Amino acid sequence: MSVVHSSPRRKQIHAGLQIFTVAGVLGMLTVFSASAFAGSEPLAAKAIPARVYSETREPCANQAPLKQAFFGDLHVHTRYSLDASTQGTRTTPAQAYQFAQGERIGIQPWTEDGTAQRSLQLSRPLDFAMVSDHAELIGEVHMCNTPGVEGYDAWQCILYRNWSRGAYYLFNFMASMQKTHLGQCGEGGELCLRAAVQPWTEMQQAAERYYDRSADCQFTTFIGYEWTGMNPPNGGNLHRNVVFRNSEVPHLPASFIDAPAAHLLWESLEATCNGEDNLNALTATGSLAMCKTASGVFDLSGNLSEWTSTKTGTTQTVPNYDIYQLHGGGYESPPLGMSCVISLAPRAAENAILASVGFRCCRNP
Repeated sequence: MSVVHSSPRRKQIHAGLQIFTVAGVLGMLTVFSASAFAGSEPLAAKAIPARVYSETREPCANQAPLKQAFFGDLHVHTRYSLDASTQGTRTTPAQAYQFAQGERIGIQPWTEDGTAQRSLQLSRPLDFAMVSDHAELIGEVHMCNTPGVEGYDAWQCILYRNWSRGAYYLFNFMASMQKTHLGQCGEGGELCLRAAVQPWTEMQQAAERYYDRSADCQFTTFIGYEWTGMNPPNGGNLHRNVVFRNSEVPHLPASFIDAPAAHLLWESLEATCNGEDNLNALTATGSLAMCKTASGVFDLSGNLSEWTSTKTGTTQTVPNYDIYQLHGGGYESPPLGMSCVISLAPRAAENAILASVGFRCCRNP
């Protein structure tokens, strides 16, 4: 997913840069300025993009967009990814960011009391990082590792805790090839979707905790995830790391189960994001059949904000008019209002006539 930058450091990391994957423990990404390569335009001829903010932070004190190289990792798995957890990984999202900043962390194997037998530490702290756990099965993994969560005692979770290699193949087969949740997830996968809220929330909280919003700009975090499925012709993995511009993100990440093709992933993102967060484009009103994506997400991304039936008060003048909540973003919404989450703030009196507020109309399927 393209990244729309929210701070000078974020802008410098991505805008006009070339990104190369380097093999390593964490799949390190090394980022170089495009101007460093032969054949590039002279520095004087390059226009520095305007600074764009979609969040509250201080501008970075040291800014040289064309003269700084940043090093980081946008592909980091923790205990919430099936592949990592079935190999004994117990790293939390917070610990992943601590490691990225140069701290030492313990790794498998573990003693019976949970003490790590080995440890790792980077020789040089990174400039940016993103925990990108698999959207597929984060609910199942959390469920199977957390006593008290409904589904913990299901046979699938017992298999997971006692024969991790077998569980790895079973869980992946169901998610990547059958495009469905396992039986312990209940009707429509509801139990596992509910269980996925906790790890997704923890990923967001960890990113916020370790994001340096000060003028020092020592470390940048991104909220994101990995969407992974199976390519039927050759059995190879389809990987997409989704990187969000700021902390305004969907309630849950779209997995291969929800969107079992790359174009369906984009459609799901379009249905849950508005405006600048929606790849700088608005989805046409009523462009989705039955107002839903293939994953069942309602189409709330369009040209207008929408009236709802949620009453939030009455006007203080006579005659009194009811005030109703508005949802979604419209063409007049400021960047902060064009978010991936529903804001409870926008509202208007029932007698208001607003050019950027309307009702959703759907076409027939």
